[in-house]
Amino acid sequence: MDNNKMFILILLTVVFGVCLLFSVGIQKADQGHFDEMQEMIRGKGYKIALFTNMLFLATYFTYDYLLGDIWVKLSASLLALFSIVIGVTTYISYCIWNNAFIQVNKKGTGAMIMYAAIAILNLLSFSLGIDRFHLTINNGILQFNGLFVQLAMSVIYGISPIVYFARKVMDRVES
Repeated sequence: MDNNKMFILILLTVVFGVCLLFSVGIQKADQGHFDEMQEMIRGKGYKIALFTNMLFLATYFTYDYLLGDIWVKLSASLLALFSIVIGVTTYISYCIWNNAFIQVNKKGTGAMIMYAAIAILNLLSFSLGIDRFHLTINNGILQFNGLFVQLAMSVIYGISPIVYFARKVMDRVES
């Protein structure tokens, strides 16, 4: 990565950090709370995320048991990263879709715009380092470098605002 790209990335990070500090400083003392219905929905979200994760791991286990010697296996770190992304994305998407992600009497638009900015920064960082991105197969095991984590974080943080704004559009269409 050349100095120009590094400067732009650092500048964006500093500007984003300063904006974040000001937004945290301006935030009201009232942190809000989740009501009983939101807590129930969040509990169901945990359950759905757990079963989705178990389904993914059971599918991978079956694949590994039946075809692992023939085809490529995932490294333990790549399998854990996929599992985290699937579980967290399922939980967040379910909670956002059922209006249990933002506390009572709070607006989530600002948080979702910040999530979108984080996703874009992670995607930008990933794209700036794409020349160093490596997926390699060593002894039949698919391995990756740390740049893949930025792509995973951009997926998690990028899906949240998409689901949130899709839900807002659905609410407007229904009313």
